[in-house]
Amino acid sequence: MHEKCKKAESPGRRRVPVAVLNLILGALLCGCSHYAAGPPFSGAIKHAGRPARIVVYGDNRCRHPLEFWLKDTTKARRRVAYRIAQIRPDLVVNTGDIVDRGASAAPWQVFDEENAWLRRMGVPYYPVLGNHEYMGGSTETALHNYFARFPYLNDRRWYKLQVGPVVFLMLDSNFDEMTQEEVRSQLTWLQDNIVECERDPNVRMTVLITHHPPFTHSRNEHPSVKVTHLVLPLMSGYAKCKLFYSGHSHSYERFRVGGVNYVVTGGGGAPLDVTEEAIFPEDLYDGGRIRGFHYCLMTLYKKQCSIEMFELQPDGSWVVRDSLEIEY
Repeated sequence: MHEKCKKAESPGRRRVPVAVLNLILGALLCGCSHYAAGPPFSGAIKHAGRPARIVVYGDNRCRHPLEFWLKDTTKARRRVAYRIAQIRPDLVVNTGDIVDRGASAAPWQVFDEENAWLRRMGVPYYPVLGNHEYMGGSTETALHNYFARFPYLNDRRWYKLQVGPVVFLMLDSNFDEMTQEEVRSQLTWLQDNIVECERDPNVRMTVLITHHPPFTHSRNEHPSVKVTHLVLPLMSGYAKCKLFYSGHSHSYERFRVGGVNYVVTGGGGAPLDVTEEAIFPEDLYDGGRIRGFHYCLMTLYKKQCSIEMFELQPDGSWVVRDSLEIEY
């Protein structure tokens, strides 16, 4: 969702909180919030004697009821989910918006069914919260449904994940859903962990992951001002901060700003966005105005990692459309 603009309010007038608007919208669309019990994923990361293979992707949600005019992408979304299960990665990292309404039961049931093979194979699944995870009703119900699938997160909305020499700092970029104290707490936690990773000789690279992108050329979504102003300055001057993943824009984009590689991967199955030309930053991926449904495969080696973007083709096949290597 777009960043909110602060406007002057007349005396006695109060803005309706976002959570209340979501509750009203959820009631109109679904009747009320619903707890959605579901089988949990595995949190155990197991790999030994070989490079770790990590799938990074996001925005695999269903079409929202208010997007009724958009093309139904169920078939593509299921193909992405099946493909990820087929290659059986060591880990799945999701950049958010895994359901269209987090406080509603039905979308979670769809997610459970479409990702059943991953769960049964014990592939660990680590997401960050997207804006749609907060939609459809009360925040309490939405977070309950989210953490029911990922109990190993221990109700943490931001957390650290280490795989071999690489540390992923998983953030909640829904700052409008937080209190000022929660915002300060997350930013302090982030700064402390960036410094800790920089000092740890066993850590070769630090990767930040948010749902909202600091850079995007999407026609539908704007770059997140709050991520740009609150998160990016904390990375400045730290050599191990080499990679930043985000979603929200239903597209694939790749930028390099200040020595950091920024990858937008939001092609997991939601209706696709259109990209527009922009002067800054330069999109290093020349994939046309509409990029296809996709996922990224990140392979971790001892001194470098490779990233390949696999795109779904009209005939159902998968083709590598972009690649990147990062030394650490």
